[in-house]
Amino acid sequence: MVTTILLDIDGVIIQPRKKYFSDRLIKDFKIPPEEVADFVKNALIPACVGQTDIKRQLGIYIKKWNLQMSVEEVLEYWWSKERTINNSVLEIVAQFRTKTFKIYYASDQEKARADYLLNTLSLKNYVDGAFMSYEIGFRKRNKEFFEYILKTLKIENPACILYWDDDSENVEIARELGIQARLYKDFNVFKEEMLALV
Repeated sequence: MVTTILLDIDGVIIQPRKKYFSDRLIKDFKIPPEEVADFVKNALIPACVGQTDIKRQLGIYIKKWNLQMSVEEVLEYWWSKERTINNSVLEIVAQFRTKTFKIYYASDQEKARADYLLNTLSLKNYVDGAFMSYEIGFRKRNKEFFEYILKTLKIENPACILYWDDDSENVEIARELGIQARLYKDFNVFKEEMLALV
């Protein structure tokens, strides 16, 4: 019996981005792809597991790329295309918070954007809590991410968790631990399966 629901943020709660930040940097500012790849590998990914601070790293790369922008301006440029909320999903989520389910976000995020999503966009108001990779020290492609959630919530039977994510790799990792993981592709399917719980 499902008692806990985990929801990915990007691609489920937030509408899928049309272009990745890395692709936009290459197109809009003519930054060489290898330099953007270096930023992702050595700044963004480490920040997503709490090993570095994205704002400090951005400051370094802004100078390297010779961008005439502040760190805050780059963050606004970045996040402005990745913040359209899927209100239809949140409406379903709101229904379940009035019942006997606990609902949490499970997301790969660095600290600054996690704060932006939860507080500036007020996404924290729709759930009972959030599990962010920068706090856990592992991304969702690592089983340790989900093991941390199971331990923290003191859930002995992983099948009590229903988890939605639009990334098939994350779904498979969760399934290996016994979590009822579903690949989010279509809102109507999501709605049907969620409502079937009650």
